[in-house]
Amino acid sequence: MSVSKTDLVVAMSQAMGVAKEKAAVALDALVGRVAAAVEEGDRVVIPGLGTFTRADRKPRKGRDLRTGESLVIPACRVAKFSAARSLAKRLNPEVPEATEALEATEAREVPEAPVPLRTLGPRQRPANRPVKPPVKAPAFPDKG
Repeated sequence: MSVSKTDLVVAMSQAMGVAKEKAAVALDALVGRVAAAVEEGDRVVIPGLGTFTRADRKPRKGRDLRTGESLVIPACRVAKFSAARSLAKRLNPEVPEATEALEATEAREVPEAPVPLRTLGPRQRPANRPVKPPVKAPAFPDKG
């Protein structure tokens, strides 16, 4: 199910105790100001919801899926949204906090490396790493 603009206007009018027309004006003003700020390159932070930013994409190579022909996708600007931590917590209540995850990671016992890296010189290798044989250039037949 998706929430439409009309649904938002009704919810806002009920929460504020005003007519739907005034709530619609308020919502339009909010959306218009956020869009204008992002267009100008400003960050828009709405606590409890998230952050809107503008990103510049570089031109990149792509492929036409119907023909298989490669093409260049031109550079463009896009709007990005990053959810606030409080919203992320509401969406994922079962995920432990970052600090709890860090503590759990620190509590695990990490096995020691067979050879401490600080004792190795720049050209030394640990005993358990095999030395790779040098790559030989392919032999080309004479075109004589």
